[in-house]
Amino acid sequence: MGSGTSVADLQRTIADINADTELQFVIISGDITEFGADEELTLAKSLLSGLTKPRYIVPGNHDMNWSESGGNSFKTVFGSETFAFNHSGFLFRVPIAGQICG
Repeated sequence: MGSGTSVADLQRTIADINADTELQFVIISGDITEFGADEELTLAKSLLSGLTKPRYIVPGNHDMNWSESGGNSFKTVFGSETFAFNHSGFLFRVPIAGQICG
């Protein structure tokens, strides 16, 4: 969110993901916004709510507004910057910054 075609691009991507019967979940690996502005994050969440598959989001430096304190908005909008889930016998986990996965 934040560039000229970002809304249309994300809507098209969501439609493609929803249409793919092979996909069982989606991991979004950050930088869903240009500047980490509250409006961008809120718009991204609104659009991503259209996904019909489970989604897990890792914030990128743009989403965190290039600062640790900037991550507060991401956490407020998306609820967390970490996640863990099991799928087909595999553990997917994004730990709190500074932790080591083991």
